[in-house]
Amino acid sequence: MGSKSTTLLPEASRPWNATHVPSQRNKIVIVTGGNSGIGFFTALELARMEAHVVLACRNR
Repeated sequence: MGSKSTTLLPEASRPWNATHVPSQRNKIVIVTGGNSGIGFFTALELARMEAHVVLACRNR
């Protein structure tokens, strides 16, 4: 027996990158967990896209 999966969204199979995000210029964004890991890199990329980034994180 085998299995097969399909998707109704063909674009979902294409690699994703930050160029797929609409302009964030002058938008205010809140990133939780922005002091490390995926939150840090999300905040970094949003800042590069000229968003006003607010970090919400714990220090413990």
